[in-house]
Amino acid sequence: MRGRRKKDELGGEYLLSVYDVEPGKVRFQVEVGRKENEISKVAKALKLVEIAEKVVTPDAIHTQRGLSSQILQDLGITCFQ
Repeated sequence: MRGRRKKDELGGEYLLSVYDVEPGKVRFQVEVGRKENEISKVAKALKLVEIAEKVVTPDAIHTQRGLSSQILQDLGITCFQ
């Protein structure tokens, strides 16, 4: 998962992407608004994909107990970077 915005934007909206390494494609994107942060959106993004028996590698900002619990409940494997 990775958040992305244009280089010249100071603090607007951006997209949080769920990227699948095998085919090398972005599977889903969730919009993160101006007054939000991606921590509140990552759980929603993960609900859009099947993560059972998949390795999920979120950024360090996502080392949250709630997210870890959600990944494990969905039978995924966590690997925090």
